[in-house]
Amino acid sequence: MTGTILPVDSIDLNKRRWPFGRRQVEDRALTRETVPGVFFPDTAAGVPVTERSAMSITDVFGCVGWLARTASTLPLHGYRRLEPTGRERVDAPLLETPAPGLTQSAFTAQCVQSLALWGETFVGLVHNGDEVAYLRTLRPDAVEVKIGSDGEPTYVWSIGDKRYELGREDVIHARLLSSLDGVRGMSPIAACREELGLSRALAGHASNTASAGYNPAGIVGLPETIGDAEGEEHAKEMQKRWDGRSATPNRIEFVTGEVTYTAVSTPARDAEFVAQRQLSTVAVCRIFGLFPWMIAAPSGDSNTYANVEGQAQAAITFSLSPYLVALEQAFTGHGTLLPPGRTYAQYVREALMQPDHAGRATFYTAALDEKHGWMTRAEVRDREDLPPEGATS
Repeated sequence: MTGTILPVDSIDLNKRRWPFGRRQVEDRALTRETVPGVFFPDTAAGVPVTERSAMSITDVFGCVGWLARTASTLPLHGYRRLEPTGRERVDAPLLETPAPGLTQSAFTAQCVQSLALWGETFVGLVHNGDEVAYLRTLRPDAVEVKIGSDGEPTYVWSIGDKRYELGREDVIHARLLSSLDGVRGMSPIAACREELGLSRALAGHASNTASAGYNPAGIVGLPETIGDAEGEEHAKEMQKRWDGRSATPNRIEFVTGEVTYTAVSTPARDAEFVAQRQLSTVAVCRIFGLFPWMIAAPSGDSNTYANVEGQAQAAITFSLSPYLVALEQAFTGHGTLLPPGRTYAQYVREALMQPDHAGRATFYTAALDEKHGWMTRAEVRDREDLPPEGATS
């Protein structure tokens, strides 16, 4: 299916197709890479948040990382619907190996990460002649989308100081949520910039507090009869002796002279800060459609062995599936990555929900029942990634 892949420096810009042979629109472009950061608005917390800087927020990194890592474990296959029922696997080389040196797992992770940060992903189809040689993901902040009077989209891609105009045959555009214009995807980072700015500001405050030191556990007061200079030296000597003795925990200390001790508890503002951090984590999880327990954050719920499977099912159904469906429909609808004839792309979600051997045996026994079953032996073997019956290899 694929032709000979030529190195970039050997491609003739006047003869080869996308992305190096399309019409150059202009020589320079203003992008987030070339425009100074002062042009991007800060949040109310005083911290600028963009799709790139958001990844420095621990909670955002955890959410996006969970989505990308989990999705990357799912195989992506091409299928053809059969008449009257059933389906069969079809060869889809570009889905199995998107590009030289790029695995299907890494490709899926790139697409899902782009969907999570920008709300959309662009996949470029690099042609060698009339054939698609390989796929590559494009940075959404480097692509402009224009809709013509005939409804056909045009994609203007900026690379370095050059811009190229691409057609629908050159780009696959997947969106998670549509923005108000109905053309671009809605970036959760841009839509919830204020909340993420607060989260980043809280993280910075925690770092500054840790570097500056915390409040002491208590204060020891010396009698006023001691002069200032003498009292300072006496206090230093007592501090030194106390530090040496306190290496042994849970012991009783005896001191001579008149001293007073006052315990220092956690200030209310510090306790409130801890609560704000937890609420911020929950808010970030809500932005990305995740449950807090997915990133090891307190959720207020108790996890038991009885509901772990149900939680895993909920994670796939409500958190991950929207990303997978967006990619599946985009790959299927483009019509280039799969052979013709009622074919479609689909991620194997059962790879995450596969029960143990006893559970699978019970399920397949019911599925193959002559009267009430709904699967064939061939479908079961395909689902278990086994070769067809009678196959020699």
